[in-house]
Amino acid sequence: GLERMSLVFQRTESWQSGPQQLGRTFCLRTGRLLALHDLYTGRYADSIYEYILDEIQREESSYYENYKVNARKHLQEENYFLTPQGVALFYPPDTIAPEEKGVLHFTIPYSLLEEYQIPRQMEEEPAP
Repeated sequence: GLERMSLVFQRTESWQSGPQQLGRTFCLRTGRLLALHDLYTGRYADSIYEYILDEIQREESSYYENYKVNARKHLQEENYFLTPQGVALFYPPDTIAPEEKGVLHFTIPYSLLEEYQIPRQMEEEPAP
């Protein structure tokens, strides 16, 4: 059955700021907020970062020159959601590309993270 639920909140442009997005994933049995480090272990963050860089390099000219530094700096472990295709991460406008590109989404295939996955019974144990 369903064991996790992701919620995505999106706000379109307002007079104060551009579009914003927030994603949160919860364990339905415990109600606990799950960060990526609750689901994956080891060098999963490096795999995610490399995947995102590969995706950016397909249209590199539309990103800031320092996108490599900013892609790692602005990768938020709690700000993601789960899709049937994989783990979807996003970057706010003006972090790795100009604001007019909006919120940038990258969906990391589950197969890329499979070797780092923590067994579900362990992810639900409370942290010491």
